Amino acid sequence: MNPWQLLFQSRKFWLLLLDAVVSTVVMILNIVLSPAHLEIALALIAIYQPIFVAIITAIAKEDAATKSINGTVIKNPPKLPPVG
Repeated sequence: MNPWQLLFQSRKFWLLLLDAVVSTVVMILNIVLSPAHLEIALALIAIYQPIFVAIITAIAKEDAATKSINGTVIKNPPKLPPVG
């Protein structure tokens, strides 16, 4: 399969991209808004980034579980408990 297709089908990639877009938009708004709003913009980034990291980590663990247990492929992997 084409590596670009794999990348664009990856949930981790899309969440990473969304996180980058949200952080960029918040920082641009920080430039446009008054300096008094700086703390709010930085707080939003501080709030959202751990959430994205937790979701990406959970997806990575789920993907690893589906790919192998002792080197064998699992057809119906167990669901991981929610992160948090």
